[in-house]
Amino acid sequence: GRSNPAMHALLPLLLVAFSASADAAAAAVENHAGISSAFTRPPAHPALDLTDPRLSRRRLSEESEGGDLAPQPEQVHLLPAGPGAMHVVWATRSALDDGHVVKYHKHVEGEDETSVKWEEATFTSTAYTAQICLAEGQSVSPTMGPRTPVRLEDLVSLANTSTWAEPDAANYRVVNNADDVVPNGWFGSPPWSKAICLAYNNPDAQYQSPIINVAHLTGLEGSEHYHYAIPHDTKTHRHFNAPPDSVKEFKEDAIAGKETHASTVFAVVGDTGQTEVTAAVFDHVASMDDVHVLLHTGDLSYADGFPPRWDTFGRLAEGGMDRLPSPF
Repeated sequence: GRSNPAMHALLPLLLVAFSASADAAAAAVENHAGISSAFTRPPAHPALDLTDPRLSRRRLSEESEGGDLAPQPEQVHLLPAGPGAMHVVWATRSALDDGHVVKYHKHVEGEDETSVKWEEATFTSTAYTAQICLAEGQSVSPTMGPRTPVRLEDLVSLANTSTWAEPDAANYRVVNNADDVVPNGWFGSPPWSKAICLAYNNPDAQYQSPIINVAHLTGLEGSEHYHYAIPHDTKTHRHFNAPPDSVKEFKEDAIAGKETHASTVFAVVGDTGQTEVTAAVFDHVASMDDVHVLLHTGDLSYADGFPPRWDTFGRLAEGGMDRLPSPF
């Protein structure tokens, strides 16, 4: 379920070790002593302003021949795809030309990057549309702080079709203020489970997602460090640790008659809104070198029916999720 808005923050960060044998599990628990890494949770904070650079679309540094902005990647994140495999997911404002690939290689300390052999992975692309339907009063009337997660002037602009529609058109509507979109007290009276949608025949009410690209990396070796490169990326160093293949290690050690000590360490987070608290915890997660997988317990983004806030959340979370695979 949803938490109180005042708790729009990540749950305390935990490290949990899983092992392929009882002895290894006991050793892992002893090593971590049931305690997560040191982290001081910031105080409760209202939603970040949508103009915050951590939420805003990046300034693109390249232009293609037609003058269009090049499809620089954003909202980069990793999804585990089974033993020895990983999905790299990212969004772009425009479609990529044929022939682009995601490149990756196993990194060896001290190795000359210019001489390594890069593997290549093709990708698929898709997009979606969604009608804007606010499903939570916190979007326009927050209880924590004066800042609304959805800018009211943006909502008015989207709903006001009188600036472009003909007066006799079926979708003509004059909207002067937020109360014309969400009546005063709408979310403060029963029934409590309800939403309010911008008109279906208003094209501005139909959110169009960015292009979502997914590459499938294969042949990864457990516990090894990998570098990867995305087309048109200005971030020159993206990397991740492949999660340990504990099953394989257990079988190999069993055949050799050795005791298994393979373990996988998870960073566990939940209730990730778009606040300073969320930003601080993602920064902390990204700084941890001994974590293999980011496990999210649920409640993320708090878009609440305003789809553009999925994009702002993706930008805010990228710093941790572009190096820690997260199966959500």
